Amino acid sequence: MNPSLSHFIIFTLILTTFSFAIHALHIPHLPQVLPPLTIYTQIELWVCFSGLAATVFHNKLPEVFRYAIQPVLVAGAILCVAFVISLVPAMLLGLFGLLLYGPLAGLLVLLIYSPVFALIAFVRSARKIHNSVTEKRISTWLIGGTITIILSYSILYKIQWDRAQEFVYEEDLKIQKLDEQEVSAGRGRLSTDDIRFTQYQRNVETFRWMRNGENQCKRAGISQEVCPFVNSLLSVEECIQDHGCNEGSIF
Repeated sequence: MNPSLSHFIIFTLILTTFSFAIHALHIPHLPQVLPPLTIYTQIELWVCFSGLAATVFHNKLPEVFRYAIQPVLVAGAILCVAFVISLVPAMLLGLFGLLLYGPLAGLLVLLIYSPVFALIAFVRSARKIHNSVTEKRISTWLIGGTITIILSYSILYKIQWDRAQEFVYEEDLKIQKLDEQEVSAGRGRLSTDDIRFTQYQRNVETFRWMRNGENQCKRAGISQEVCPFVNSLLSVEECIQDHGCNEGSIF
């Protein structure tokens, strides 16, 4: 592998390690740019970045292993795209901070932009692996197949997301009308102990994952159009008060 690419990958691995370490430690007075990731997403990241690290020793890897690592690199690139989308507001704010505070903000900006560096590293590594194998057709099928599988999953996730939104919206309207009827009848607002409200909570509980995703998108300033795609790739923990998931902007 080109020494410059190897150096870039090593730099990227160090940078992303610092970025996720700072996020995991919850350092006081530092904003939590990333949402709390589930163990599922953390495993995905470990696998993808381990594959990226292996490409540093590209020349020593058996060709079979190079074929096997290709889908991992492609998956890593797609994950990085989701991270980049979710961090666009933070990246813009980082550039503003760099102009305002100069080099003092340089390290923080580098950490925020680590998914961009990782995306470049994954794409360049996948291209390098593709050019190094003898059967280009197999490599092309592996790349295309991985993209197709992930995008198909995201499309199915979006379909379920839309259905969940529609169902929850209808349930919200029903409970709102019941509440208005109670007020009109002079009985006050609908009590949380009321069996009808309990039934409403049970109905929408099934789609709690969708509401959690919506809260995370609002937190990061992600549009509702892109939100399902990001959530299909980056699963996050339930919003909890300690992390401020329901407090609006991450800034």
